[in-house]
Amino acid sequence: MSTHFNLSSEAQFIEGNKHFASGDYVKAIQYYQRAIHIDSTFYNAYLNVGNAYYRLKDNEAALNYFSQGINIDKRGKMAFYNRALTYARLGKYDLAIKDYTSVLDLDANAAEAYINRGSIFMKQGQVDLAIADFTHAIELTDAWQAYYNRALAFEKLDQTDKAERDFITALRLQTQAG
Repeated sequence: MSTHFNLSSEAQFIEGNKHFASGDYVKAIQYYQRAIHIDSTFYNAYLNVGNAYYRLKDNEAALNYFSQGINIDKRGKMAFYNRALTYARLGKYDLAIKDYTSVLDLDANAAEAYINRGSIFMKQGQVDLAIADFTHAIELTDAWQAYYNRALAFEKLDQTDKAERDFITALRLQTQAG
């Protein structure tokens, strides 16, 4: 991973961020790619090109850039996370699980990765694994989504008392969040 800043690549990156923020993802990609052309090890530029392609629903291009980011920084958890989101969008659940697991290996406190991986386990019928992931997320944060998803998992196992408690907690947390 590059630890130096090429002012020109950084300027291109900042301009790309402006276009990304305004929703002009095509223009943002152009600037991020210019930054990459100047500095081929610019991890965040690869990540943001991938994010822009993801927003444009060009999943293959997004996967390509997230993978290139991972090649630059094997500890870059956001590239793994975003690639997992893209794999999940494509229904490539085993690959998504693998990437969410990589995120969790890098950051055991990544509650959203537990929630997302648990949701995939639910889709695959692996309810016990889903419950374990939702429980980990709950231990890390009071995200109403973790309680809600765990309630759905308990419901699948006919554990209605536990499901009801989690549904009530999810509703309370969601209401508090506004």
